[in-house]
Amino acid sequence: MSQLFAGNMCRMGAMCASLLVLSSLLGCGGTEGLAPVSGRLTVNGKPVEGIEIRFTPLDKEKVRPSTGICDADGNYTLMYTRTEKGATIGKNRVTILQPMSLDGKPDYSVLRVPPKYGEESELEYTVEPGTNSGVDFDLDVPDEYMGKPGQQPRLDNIE
Repeated sequence: MSQLFAGNMCRMGAMCASLLVLSSLLGCGGTEGLAPVSGRLTVNGKPVEGIEIRFTPLDKEKVRPSTGICDADGNYTLMYTRTEKGATIGKNRVTILQPMSLDGKPDYSVLRVPPKYGEESELEYTVEPGTNSGVDFDLDVPDEYMGKPGQQPRLDNIE
Protein backbone atom coordinates (compact mmCIF):
# COMPACT_ATOMS: atom_id res chain seq x y z
CA MET A 1 0.00 0.00 0.00
CA SER A 2 2.83 2.40 0.79
CA GLN A 3 4.41 1.78 -2.65
CA LEU A 4 1.10 2.69 -4.31
CA PHE A 5 0.91 5.85 -2.22
CA ALA A 6 4.52 6.76 -3.06
CA GLY A 7 3.88 6.19 -6.80
CA ASN A 8 0.82 8.44 -6.74
CA MET A 9 2.76 11.15 -4.90
CA CYS A 10 5.52 11.03 -7.54
CA ARG A 11 2.98 11.37 -10.34
CA MET A 12 1.26 14.26 -8.52
CA GLY A 13 4.61 15.99 -8.00
CA ALA A 14 5.53 15.58 -11.66
CA MET A 15 2.13 16.91 -12.75
CA CYS A 16 2.45 19.94 -10.44
CA ALA A 17 5.94 20.66 -11.73
CA SER A 18 4.69 20.41 -15.32
CA LEU A 19 1.84 22.83 -14.61
CA LEU A 20 4.24 25.26 -12.96
CA VAL A 21 6.58 25.22 -15.98
CA LEU A 22 3.64 25.58 -18.40
CA SER A 23 2.13 28.51 -16.50
CA SER A 24 5.48 30.33 -16.42
CA LEU A 25 5.84 29.87 -20.18
CA LEU A 26 2.31 31.13 -20.89
CA GLY A 27 2.42 34.03 -18.48
CA CYS A 28 -0.30 34.96 -16.07
CA GLY A 29 -2.63 36.61 -18.55
CA GLY A 30 -3.33 40.30 -18.97
CA THR A 31 0.11 41.86 -19.28
CA GLU A 32 1.46 39.50 -21.94
CA GLY A 33 1.81 41.47 -25.17
CA LEU A 34 1.72 44.87 -23.43
CA ALA A 35 4.41 47.51 -23.10
CA PRO A 36 4.41 50.72 -21.03
CA VAL A 37 3.59 53.89 -23.02
CA SER A 38 3.82 57.47 -21.79
CA GLY A 39 4.28 60.85 -23.36
CA ARG A 40 2.93 64.34 -23.71
CA LEU A 41 -0.01 65.60 -25.76
CA THR A 42 -0.22 69.26 -26.71
CA VAL A 43 -2.52 71.29 -28.90
CA ASN A 44 -0.76 74.01 -30.88
CA GLY A 45 2.17 73.60 -28.49
CA LYS A 46 0.10 73.94 -25.29
CA PRO A 47 -1.14 71.21 -22.94
CA VAL A 48 -4.89 70.59 -22.53
CA GLU A 49 -5.73 69.05 -19.17
CA GLY A 50 -8.34 66.29 -19.17
CA ILE A 51 -8.07 65.34 -22.82
CA GLU A 52 -8.06 61.57 -23.39
CA ILE A 53 -5.73 59.68 -25.72
CA ARG A 54 -6.60 56.14 -26.87
CA PHE A 55 -4.42 53.51 -28.57
CA THR A 56 -6.44 50.85 -30.43
CA PRO A 57 -4.53 47.84 -31.83
CA LEU A 58 -4.75 47.58 -35.63
CA ASP A 59 -3.13 44.21 -36.23
CA LYS A 60 -4.84 42.19 -33.50
CA GLU A 61 -8.54 41.35 -33.33
CA LYS A 62 -10.60 41.46 -30.16
CA VAL A 63 -7.98 43.28 -28.12
CA ARG A 64 -9.12 46.18 -25.98
CA PRO A 65 -7.73 49.70 -26.43
CA SER A 66 -5.56 51.47 -23.87
CA THR A 67 -6.32 55.00 -22.70
CA GLY A 68 -4.67 57.81 -20.80
CA ILE A 69 -5.84 61.17 -19.46
CA CYS A 70 -3.60 64.21 -19.82
CA ASP A 71 -2.62 66.11 -16.70
CA ALA A 72 -2.16 69.90 -16.52
CA ASP A 73 1.21 69.61 -18.29
CA GLY A 74 -0.17 67.33 -21.05
CA ASN A 75 1.55 64.21 -19.69
CA TYR A 76 -0.21 60.86 -19.99
CA THR A 77 0.41 57.20 -19.18
CA LEU A 78 -1.62 54.58 -21.03
CA MET A 79 -3.63 52.10 -18.99
CA TYR A 80 -4.85 48.77 -20.39
CA THR A 81 -7.13 48.21 -17.39
CA ARG A 82 -7.62 50.13 -14.17
CA THR A 83 -4.61 48.38 -12.68
CA GLU A 84 -2.48 47.38 -15.70
CA LYS A 85 -0.32 49.99 -17.40
CA GLY A 86 0.57 49.70 -21.05
CA ALA A 87 -0.70 49.26 -24.59
CA THR A 88 -0.74 46.31 -26.97
CA ILE A 89 2.58 45.79 -28.75
CA GLY A 90 2.29 46.48 -32.47
CA LYS A 91 0.63 49.08 -34.68
CA ASN A 92 -2.09 51.16 -32.96
CA ARG A 93 -4.57 53.80 -34.13
CA VAL A 94 -4.23 56.90 -31.95
CA THR A 95 -7.49 58.71 -31.20
CA ILE A 96 -7.99 61.89 -29.21
CA LEU A 97 -11.27 62.01 -27.31
CA GLN A 98 -13.24 65.10 -26.37
CA PRO A 99 -12.67 66.23 -22.77
CA MET A 100 -15.71 65.62 -20.56
CA SER A 101 -17.25 67.90 -17.96
CA LEU A 102 -18.01 66.75 -14.43
CA ASP A 103 -21.62 65.97 -15.44
CA GLY A 104 -20.38 63.51 -18.09
CA LYS A 105 -21.15 65.69 -21.12
CA PRO A 106 -18.58 66.82 -23.69
CA ASP A 107 -16.74 69.96 -22.57
CA TYR A 108 -16.19 72.25 -25.56
CA SER A 109 -15.04 75.25 -23.50
CA VAL A 110 -11.35 74.66 -24.23
CA LEU A 111 -11.32 72.62 -27.42
CA ARG A 112 -13.44 70.74 -29.92
CA VAL A 113 -11.40 67.76 -31.16
CA PRO A 114 -11.20 67.85 -34.97
CA PRO A 115 -12.39 64.63 -36.71
CA LYS A 116 -8.91 64.05 -38.16
CA TYR A 117 -7.68 63.43 -34.58
CA GLY A 118 -10.96 62.03 -33.24
CA GLU A 119 -13.43 59.62 -34.84
CA GLU A 120 -11.67 59.79 -38.24
CA SER A 121 -8.11 59.69 -36.88
CA GLU A 122 -5.34 58.49 -39.12
CA LEU A 123 -2.68 58.91 -36.43
CA GLU A 124 -0.76 55.70 -35.81
CA TYR A 125 1.97 54.62 -33.44
CA THR A 126 3.82 51.31 -33.26
CA VAL A 127 4.27 50.19 -29.66
CA GLU A 128 7.59 48.36 -29.29
CA PRO A 129 8.47 45.76 -26.64
CA GLY A 130 10.01 47.47 -23.60
CA THR A 131 9.33 50.97 -22.35
CA ASN A 132 7.87 53.48 -24.83
CA SER A 133 8.46 56.88 -23.22
CA GLY A 134 8.45 60.24 -24.91
CA VAL A 135 5.54 59.27 -27.18
CA ASP A 136 4.60 62.89 -27.79
CA PHE A 137 1.95 64.36 -30.04
CA ASP A 138 1.46 68.04 -30.87
CA LEU A 139 -1.88 68.49 -32.61
CA ASP A 140 -2.21 71.31 -35.11
CA VAL A 141 -5.75 72.58 -34.44
CA PRO A 142 -7.34 75.51 -36.34
CA ASP A 143 -8.54 78.50 -34.29
CA GLU A 144 -12.23 77.73 -34.89
CA TYR A 145 -11.82 74.53 -32.84
CA MET A 146 -10.29 76.37 -29.90
CA GLY A 147 -12.42 77.81 -27.09
CA LYS A 148 -11.89 81.32 -25.87
CA PRO A 149 -12.61 82.53 -22.34
CA GLY A 150 -16.40 82.79 -21.99
CA GLN A 151 -17.00 81.53 -25.54
CA GLN A 152 -17.54 78.04 -26.89
CA PRO A 153 -15.74 76.94 -30.07
CA ARG A 154 -17.88 77.02 -33.22
CA LEU A 155 -19.61 73.66 -33.65
CA ASP A 156 -21.15 74.19 -37.08
CA ASN A 157 -19.43 74.05 -40.47
CA ILE A 158 -16.35 72.32 -39.05
CA GLU A 159 -14.75 69.66 -41.18
